Amino acid sequence: MKSIDLYVPSVIIRNHYSNSVVRKYPRRTQTLFTRKRCVWRQMRSNPNDTVLRCNYKHLVYECKEAVKDYERSQEASILESQNISAFYRFINRRLYNSRPAPLLLRGDGSTVHTDLDKAELFNSYFNSVMLSIMVYYQISQRELNLI
Repeated sequence: MKSIDLYVPSVIIRNHYSNSVVRKYPRRTQTLFTRKRCVWRQMRSNPNDTVLRCNYKHLVYECKEAVKDYERSQEASILESQNISAFYRFINRRLYNSRPAPLLLRGDGSTVHTDLDKAELFNSYFNSVMLSIMVYYQISQRELNLI
């Protein structure tokens, strides 16, 4: 056994899918994914076929809509269940993989590092944007009243 390890070259194959989350979708959504994969394979062998390309784009759209519908139904069922622990589990799963906001620049060019400073910077920016929208809205309303 030791001589085999010494003289036979070997390669370590890593499965990059082992760390990914496997989601279980309804049968209709799985069927759409299967059809999309099948059309993709056909399209690879016939890249200039416009009918296949159009069919593939339509299947991509249907798959995205099916996944969105499934996620909406899951969220609705959690909200309708009136179960606080299920709601918090759902929220914590969503927040667990979220990334922090990147470094931000103030108007004077200095960087903002802490979460509190980032929140204050976003707050001041959105307040200034909303203030300009409100001023524009009030001016528009006055002009409409004068007409």
